[in-house]
Amino acid sequence: MEEDISEIASADEMEVNNETLDDSIDSSSTTVGPSFTATPGPIRDMSYKNPIDFFRLMIPDTILEEIVRQTNLYAEQFFENNNIRPRSKAQMWDSISQN
Repeated sequence: MEEDISEIASADEMEVNNETLDDSIDSSSTTVGPSFTATPGPIRDMSYKNPIDFFRLMIPDTILEEIVRQTNLYAEQFFENNNIRPRSKAQMWDSISQN
């Protein structure tokens, strides 16, 4: 699909439009919310030593539970829909758990 070049604003036109927008904003009419009084920064203990601790901090247990559930479901469907040979490494599959 071709763009109409006449509709593309030049950098100079955009700058003029931004200046016009800035002039139209009345700074005396803006409302300011309550001031921030809490202590900034992490609210959890960050003295972890193992990478898994950081992972678990960022990925909640509900997400891990869903990953485990979906992985086990996929394996179950895979075995139901495929003829796995007796000596296949797939026969070694065991359902996973979150731990």
